[in-house]
Amino acid sequence: MKRLHVLSVAFVLLTSVAETASAQTRVHGIDVSQFQSNMNWDTAYNQGVRFAFVRASRGGTSGPGFVNDTEYADNVSLLSTLATRASNPRTIYSGFYHYGRPDLISVANTNPSADQQPTLTTIINSAKDEAQHFWSVIDQDMSRSGVDASRRLRPVLDVEERGGEDADANGVPDTDALTKANLSRWVDEFLNEFSTLSSGIRPILYMNTNYATNFVDSSIADEKLWVANWTDDPTGNPGDGVFPGWSFWQYSSAGNDLGDEYGASVSETADIDLNVANGDINFVRTFLIPEPTGATLALLLGLAHLGSRRRSRRA
Repeated sequence: MKRLHVLSVAFVLLTSVAETASAQTRVHGIDVSQFQSNMNWDTAYNQGVRFAFVRASRGGTSGPGFVNDTEYADNVSLLSTLATRASNPRTIYSGFYHYGRPDLISVANTNPSADQQPTLTTIINSAKDEAQHFWSVIDQDMSRSGVDASRRLRPVLDVEERGGEDADANGVPDTDALTKANLSRWVDEFLNEFSTLSSGIRPILYMNTNYATNFVDSSIADEKLWVANWTDDPTGNPGDGVFPGWSFWQYSSAGNDLGDEYGASVSETADIDLNVANGDINFVRTFLIPEPTGATLALLLGLAHLGSRRRSRRA
């Protein structure tokens, strides 16, 4: 995840025992991208990692920030090999994430006193564009039956960019950051489009406590939250802003520096993000993509058979 936008904020968190898992039951995980280079997933498993989020893409198909993660395919292959090899198989539940770039649609504002925002159509098209590309990257790795589905977590939309934070050539900051309503609308449109494309798989939403508190509104408060707040202590609570609770917590970016927790390096780089789930391994499993059953499975098989017949007629 991007380092510059995880801002610490002062907060007082009131929560009931029923809403938050005991720190002793929290399962540990990591998230990775090309910045970690080659991962040693056996080492990660030996050090207690039981879930991982792997970056797949960034930006949209038509935006200047579009890029696919260069280590995505290798990470997917290595995690599959880890779980399916004949000797000493090990499962690290994994999901894929997309680094969103809603900031790219913000209107360039040359008048700092003006309140300029993109049109609703622009917001919707941008969100759908990125959701479509994300799905195109991970579709083949989101098997909905068999061993892949048995260990695949729901995907993630990573929100860390809203525009308005960079200065121009003269050092004058932009003031075109997306409003709470517009950023929330972009998020909702992305999640809706992805859910449609994937036949009902709704991504988890990642953002830091600052964003969850100050930059989105309650219209998206029903989404499952993976929150970032780097306290380096996974036993407390991170703060979840407009959301009623959190599901995953990225509590540190210095994984390879925490010798007592993760021991030897699990990647070729110095830093790796550390996470905990807000519950035990059974809680993590509630985020696994369900395999189709009953009528849904029959429909999928019927469509596959129909497609096969059509192909044979064209041959």
